Amino acid sequence: ANLAGELEKYKDAALRARSALADLKLRGIGRASVMIRCAIAAVDQAISQAGGAATLVASDPRRCALISGISHGALRHVEKLMSSIFDDGLQYASATHFPLTTMNATAGQVSIAYGIKGYNTTFCGIGGALQYAHQIVRDARQDRAITFGADEVTPLLARVLAGVGGLDAPGVAPLGEGAAALVLERASVARARGALGLARLRAVACAQPDGPTQRADTLTRVARLALREAGVPPEGVVAVLSVGHGPAVLTQAEFDALLQIFGN
Repeated sequence: ANLAGELEKYKDAALRARSALADLKLRGIGRASVMIRCAIAAVDQAISQAGGAATLVASDPRRCALISGISHGALRHVEKLMSSIFDDGLQYASATHFPLTTMNATAGQVSIAYGIKGYNTTFCGIGGALQYAHQIVRDARQDRAITFGADEVTPLLARVLAGVGGLDAPGVAPLGEGAAALVLERASVARARGALGLARLRAVACAQPDGPTQRADTLTRVARLALREAGVPPEGVVAVLSVGHGPAVLTQAEFDALLQIFGN
């Protein structure tokens, strides 16, 4: 499930998450960041589509994991915290914003909202999160894993990204904020509760380039690893979804990797 778009459309898109969002206010964080609110709404949609919280979580909260991938964090809280320090001094750092500045704050709020008590881990980026969620479900360490990615954009971040170039290039999507979530479950567990899976996740591979000149080679290596683990030859791939967002050098690296894997 996913939620993305203009902020003013948020309430209409997150009706099913209102009870969870109301719980935020009860716990004194009614001014939670856009990212936290979007994450709760996306996870709510995923849980609802997969059978509901009573089936996925309440039946055994410790066998349901919550694995998140966050790139930038709750930037609005970070900026407000740092502003309070720069303007008034360290002794006046905002205690209201500090708890929500950590990278795992969003996952913490989601887990509290839905009573998830299994593995709770946050990665820098959704790739590592998806890979770890796949592993713990495949190895039966957890019956299921709810995996989500979320990020928000602030004017300061937009200026920083614009400074590295490429955001205004033709064909590059405009900056946006939102969240996406999915439920991973072993086939045997899904069948036992009469659920029909939407797809089968055959393999996940991740890696970091050794340097800026190694991006294409790293992407090629990771893609080939995923294909090998999935038992699928390149000619068996019917669609490729590429990020294609950001500086032109990253887009070119993806293009070069695709050429190495699939040819012309």
